[in-house]
Amino acid sequence: MARGDAVVGISSIDPDATLDIRPSSGEEWIIHNVYYNVNIELKIATATQSLVFASLTAPDVYSKDIHVTYNQWLKVKNTDATSGLVAYDGMVTKSG
Repeated sequence: MARGDAVVGISSIDPDATLDIRPSSGEEWIIHNVYYNVNIELKIATATQSLVFASLTAPDVYSKDIHVTYNQWLKVKNTDATSGLVAYDGMVTKSG
């Protein structure tokens, strides 16, 4: 992906499952929005640690810029009792 390209995705996630929003090695992204129709938990993660910074009730959108790299990425966990959708959008700030 080139610098300035859009980063978008949508995934179905089961209860207690996690979606990793993580660029390839050498890339950096800013995630602008996370959309969800189930209850979720947002975490910043590395290979050895993770930090929960938001527990959110659905449906809604989390609209804050989150910088992610291959070594520190965003994890979205479905904390609801049912499967649901999570979508996101952002921008490439550094290409690999």
